[in-house]
Amino acid sequence: MARHGVRRLSARGFSSFEALFGGGLVALCALGFAAALPAADRSAHPGVHADRAAALVEQMMAAVRNRDAARIGPYNGRDGAGTDTRDPANFPEDAPRAVGPEGLGPFGAGHDLARWGREIETALAAGPGVSGAYGTVRVESVARDASGQSVLDRVTVTVGWTESGAERRLTAATLASAL
Repeated sequence: MARHGVRRLSARGFSSFEALFGGGLVALCALGFAAALPAADRSAHPGVHADRAAALVEQMMAAVRNRDAARIGPYNGRDGAGTDTRDPANFPEDAPRAVGPEGLGPFGAGHDLARWGREIETALAAGPGVSGAYGTVRVESVARDASGQSVLDRVTVTVGWTESGAERRLTAATLASAL
């Protein structure tokens, strides 16, 4: 039985309309994706800066931990009220000590604070709308022995910055014992 009047179309490709519609849809999706990238970048920056600040706080905590407890007092600065990287005049003066055959050895709190301040400026200066990066260190005596010497100190380290007009700050504290 032959079929009369039925014409078979062969599928050989897309029509011009289908190709135009598909190309337009792809272009529209690409534009939407491109428009979303700046918003994603802006929302990621606070997390990046907080991560950098946490690393900087940990860096100063490690510097303080690497000192024996009797030598962490200088981190309070010349005035004894704490140090702020925005006020380097309050950093303690360091005298490098001779250590081994290399000559000058470990520096003290003043060197640590100056280096840390430069690293804060470098690490947190990147990014849109970020300004005023700083760090503070405060050492407070929590317990004293019978002679009045501190045997337990609280070390508080803060890194702060201004981002898009909002003050951001990350603080951590630890205890250091002279026992």
